[in-house]
Amino acid sequence: MTVPQDTVPRAPSSPAPPPRRAGYGALRSVGLGVTALVVGAGVLSSVPEMVQRTAEQELAFPAGTTRLEVVAPVGQVVVREGEGLDPVISVEKTWSFDEPRVEMTAVDGVARVSLDCSSGILATRCSGEWDVVVPRGLAVSVTSSAGEVELEGVTGDVTVRNSVGDTRVSGAPRTLDLTSNVGSITARLSAPADRVVVRNNVGEVDLTLPPGHTWDVTTSSDVDEAVTRVPVSSASPYRVDVRTDVGSIRIDDE
Repeated sequence: MTVPQDTVPRAPSSPAPPPRRAGYGALRSVGLGVTALVVGAGVLSSVPEMVQRTAEQELAFPAGTTRLEVVAPVGQVVVREGEGLDPVISVEKTWSFDEPRVEMTAVDGVARVSLDCSSGILATRCSGEWDVVVPRGLAVSVTSSAGEVELEGVTGDVTVRNSVGDTRVSGAPRTLDLTSNVGSITARLSAPADRVVVRNNVGEVDLTLPPGHTWDVTTSSDVDEAVTRVPVSSASPYRVDVRTDVGSIRIDDE
């Protein structure tokens, strides 16, 4: 006779883990990589702030200067012509890591000053705030990559090339040639200029001319309105040519 044997019940087996979705590991790696890049970029961008330095430098005008050219990569440029002020070129440099060099050349009466911000370091900061006092009647040219440009009380030939930033001019320049890519242009003249040429890609133009004169005016705006409120005559010796792509034009007298 067969004696039945006691059987011990088996514990229920754990359910098998669900299969891992294809690509999960790759997506997780990508996510971790992006997070690391974002965190790293945040740390990197804060480094220039921690090591930022500032210094001021002055330069004298070379003898026989008849024209001054200022080349500014980033920062404000102010040029003044005033009675009783000694001509001087002053720049306040701000940088991180590599100190920028102020360079000056003088050839055939043309003095050229610039701030060299070239650096091999990726996360760096470099700018210059220019404050320039010029002799009466000196021709002035300013080239700026980013920043406001202001010329006060000037009486010589004036040329400005400003990529990004507002441009303002006052005084009685002999000729006026202003170009901007992005930013407003404001000019207030106290005496007629022989020639006024203004070009602005994006931004308004506000031009105030002295009263009591007629002007040979040409305006063109692709998008916005051009308003001229000055006496106009094609026979006038004072030529005014203002054009914008996107931005209003206003020409008025006092």
